[in-house]
Amino acid sequence: MSRTSRVAQLTVAALAALALPVIAAPAASADISQCLKYLEREGVTTDRSHDNACYFGERGFYSDYYFERCVDELLDSGVTAYVARRACERATW
Repeated sequence: MSRTSRVAQLTVAALAALALPVIAAPAASADISQCLKYLEREGVTTDRSHDNACYFGERGFYSDYYFERCVDELLDSGVTAYVARRACERATW
């Protein structure tokens, strides 16, 4: 086996080893159910409007606009500001 071939193989192996953690890393996981469970633990009877708000909270992982929309929709449905923010935070986990 030539020296050039061996260097090429080692280079490919090193690059593959460096890329493995990136490929194997789990995707960011935001979850509507975390938001809804928190609301229920806080005594809020959830309905479709809360589902929609938590959906925006889930998207808030990527954008502040959606996080604020989650909070605003929960406030409009009568949830307190503290609970609304906490619920939307949980949707981004």
